[in-house]
Amino acid sequence: MLAWQDDGSLLIHLDERGAPVPLPVRGTIRVRPRAWPATMFDLTGDGRHVWQPIAPLARAEVCLDNPNLAWGGSAYLDSNRGSEPLEDGFSHWNWSRFDVGGETIVSYGMTPRRSEARQLDLRFGADSEVSPLSIPSGQPMDRTMWGVNQSLPCDPGFRPRTVARFEDVPFYSRNHVSTRLHGTVVDGVHETFDGDRLRRGWVKALLPFRMPRRT
Repeated sequence: MLAWQDDGSLLIHLDERGAPVPLPVRGTIRVRPRAWPATMFDLTGDGRHVWQPIAPLARAEVCLDNPNLAWGGSAYLDSNRGSEPLEDGFSHWNWSRFDVGGETIVSYGMTPRRSEARQLDLRFGADSEVSPLSIPSGQPMDRTMWGVNQSLPCDPGFRPRTVARFEDVPFYSRNHVSTRLHGTVVDGVHETFDGDRLRRGWVKALLPFRMPRRT
């Protein structure tokens, strides 16, 4: 359950089960936005897929009852919505986010199915200002365990690397990464989506097992 609070924070109540060991995961996550850019982006040019960076600069406070854990750190909150399945709108995308000097940098390279490839490189400031940014082009990374191609913005001559894997499924990956932008080594979060792979029947057959739904 998610609910906005009177102090402007977003409170998330967790009551889930972990994987692969199905132990309970219960507690709360409180997201405290530091910037509210009032902007949305039409990713495909026809209004079918919209991305809204709700709070690109934020702080998260995690307090779990089971297991008994608590921590806090920088956070990011956005929203994607569309009038069709993702795999019908995109054949591929690479998305990454970096916290740099009190600002957030987002790089969004996508290949829509009905329009030309598009690249969004943006800086989000603490004053909620959004501005375009020039960053190095994407450099190939190691393929995922399922053979999905990935790329990440990186200075020439520097090899981006995966620090930790968060999610790795046949059509999607999310990782903690390290790269170098304009001479500065930065850590961030990176994701790759492969819509062509998701369209395959054997992948769709796995979805109920990988992402079960409560009834």
